[in-house]
Amino acid sequence: MITAQLLRRFIMRTLLCIALSGFSLMLPAGLAAKPASKAASSTANEQTAAQLLEFLGGGKEDKNAWQGTSRLNRPWVGTMKTVIANGRYKDDQDIAKDEPVRFEAFDSSTKRRGQKQGIPALMAALRYGFTNVTKYRRTLPSNEDLQNQDKLPGILQSFGESQSWISIWGDMDGKLHWMECWVWFTPMENSRLRVLRIAASFVEQNGKPKKLDALSVREGFFRPSDPADPKDARDFPSEEENEAKRQAVIDAEDDALPEPLRSYLRANHAPGGSDRMDIWFAAIRKFRDKPDGILLKQIVARLDEAESTGGISIEIPMMFETLFHDSTFEKKIGGWKAKKRQQAGALLLDALPEADSDESLKKAVELALRETGVGSIKISSNDLEVDMSSRYAKNGSATGSESSFTLKTPTVRRAGEILRDEILGRWKKGKRSD
Repeated sequence: MITAQLLRRFIMRTLLCIALSGFSLMLPAGLAAKPASKAASSTANEQTAAQLLEFLGGGKEDKNAWQGTSRLNRPWVGTMKTVIANGRYKDDQDIAKDEPVRFEAFDSSTKRRGQKQGIPALMAALRYGFTNVTKYRRTLPSNEDLQNQDKLPGILQSFGESQSWISIWGDMDGKLHWMECWVWFTPMENSRLRVLRIAASFVEQNGKPKKLDALSVREGFFRPSDPADPKDARDFPSEEENEAKRQAVIDAEDDALPEPLRSYLRANHAPGGSDRMDIWFAAIRKFRDKPDGILLKQIVARLDEAESTGGISIEIPMMFETLFHDSTFEKKIGGWKAKKRQQAGALLLDALPEADSDESLKKAVELALRETGVGSIKISSNDLEVDMSSRYAKNGSATGSESSFTLKTPTVRRAGEILRDEILGRWKKGKRSD
């Protein structure tokens, strides 16, 4: 079960907005597009996209590698810098870093499924896809206006729906938090582009109107570059080069881990492409065909380690859950054989004493209660104060509650042994609550 705290940490470390949704197209400032009637809007959109591509220096479509997107004849380079950061974003070190970006691709009409009208977009190109997607907008607000509390609500409202998936989480005070993102570009004079990346965090409680909780704005000014310019190639590396460097770091971290955990993480970290998920599905299928107790002990011993190292905080917990059950991917992964699932449940219980903290022990116990079907556990002793439940709902989702989970006197290992023995005893007796 992913807690609100874990989800919040993940959200804060993934501020990059992926442009996924569309907006009403606006004509570019400085481009001589003729007014179009509603009946001719499609033609007008095509004209606007063509004029933008001409402004960018043209491009060539490569249907095999670029899926209908044009690779620009000349890349556009610039550096994204933080110009506004308040609230929860104020002290974020990742947001504070300057980010060199190299735009190499142009899509004349990006849109989400079901949309009739798309918007031109610039993108940094990967071998298997795109990143740093930024959509065209005729005009962009000034930084001064974005800091004006009277103008800001109207500006954000004018942006329309969030371009990224809206991340939502709750807290213990009953407040609902969510984050919306937009990334825009607009042509400027003297062959320049201005790019804005806006992340806005909102909060709402007890049905009151939503309130802006925090704002992050990053700005960049981009210029055309000679593809053969060695200085620009060094200062503004392509996204493929950046991805290769990131993959090398990931590979080195994976290499430092013991087997079999190393192989499973390598499968999860396989480079992008059409077969990436197939590699991960095959790894999960392998576990379900032959449950590995050593793997489970290695995972339980590291459930909190990813958070402390500053990595993606829910990666190992999510892998832990997915090995046993993932409602999104079950058809791809393939269901369990009953005997194999029972075997995996027993190995999971045996791994509980390996937990690296009381928090990770709690995560492991939650999964163990679901997988064994015991469903709930209540212990009140000199050692532990535990009152929690965790089950699979009919639709396969995880449900549960927790009144207490406190280790009084024993070490985490000893607490794991106590909980292992208690759940195992109830499981063997068949005292299931679901």
